[in-house]
Amino acid sequence: MNIDITERMSDYRTSLAFLWNTQFRRRVSSLLNCGPLDQFEQIDELLFAGLVLDGHRNSASKGDGDFVIPVSVPDKTNCMPGAHVDGYFQWAEAMPVPSTIRDQIKFEELFDFDRYGELKLEFAKCSVAPFDAGEFVATHVLLPYDACRFSLVTS
Repeated sequence: MNIDITERMSDYRTSLAFLWNTQFRRRVSSLLNCGPLDQFEQIDELLFAGLVLDGHRNSASKGDGDFVIPVSVPDKTNCMPGAHVDGYFQWAEAMPVPSTIRDQIKFEELFDFDRYGELKLEFAKCSVAPFDAGEFVATHVLLPYDACRFSLVTS
């Protein structure tokens, strides 16, 4: 089954940013105090299951694998290629989305460079087929959220 969930993703994005910015952000006084962060991650999973998946699966975890969220973007959309380098994600300069990965872009999470400040969630972090990004072989891309169309494909 293939369902357009772009509107659901917008509801999820708005709700997630609102909860973080108005309730949880001010409760995090230190990254050593993980209680509010852990609670927020649990709520994130529930929001994703309730608003995006909307009953199309049984589990509330994004990584269980019984669904895929392909992402499509218009031609000439730029992406930031990324990969794990020395235990951290490294992001390269923006470049046009390579045609070789266009049909293999899969949503992982909403992304903001400042995860603990005010969330705007301007990017969709997506996994892709590995490709040469110059400095490294990219396995992920950051796409501008507003350029993305999201679909839900269930098995």
